[in-house]
Amino acid sequence: MNIQTSTAFNKQAIKTVFAIIVFVFTYLIILVGTIGITIGFGAFGIWLVTAQPMFLIAVAGLILVASGFLTLVYLIRYIFSTRKVDTSNLIEIRKEDEPELFNFIREIAVETGAKFPKKIFLVREDNGVDGQWIPPTLGRNIIQDRTQRLLN
Repeated sequence: MNIQTSTAFNKQAIKTVFAIIVFVFTYLIILVGTIGITIGFGAFGIWLVTAQPMFLIAVAGLILVASGFLTLVYLIRYIFSTRKVDTSNLIEIRKEDEPELFNFIREIAVETGAKFPKKIFLVREDNGVDGQWIPPTLGRNIIQDRTQRLLN
């Protein structure tokens, strides 16, 4: 099976791969810099504690060591973080409960060539959903208020 793609699609795919490569490269540079900062803060904090063994100097040294370490932990934690979607405010609709709604959604999916959704939820808030529910984030809430999201 030979699938033909448009030149616009190919250009967008190349841009996407390039953006991913730039992201990984930038992230690695930041990671190396953060490791350097952690080592520097740790060494300076230990030097402070050993050079001037006073209580406030020891606290400052511990703060330096901890801040360097926590910066590194935060950066590494991002790689392994996962996001779970909270569905507690959603009501799941099943085919057995609403067969007409499922038939209607199936017709729309067939007509538009979209995949039929795995699950269908009713949302209690005034946010319209188009099949791919994206949880509101801080950035999106700053850019759009609720009335703007209704228009999308």
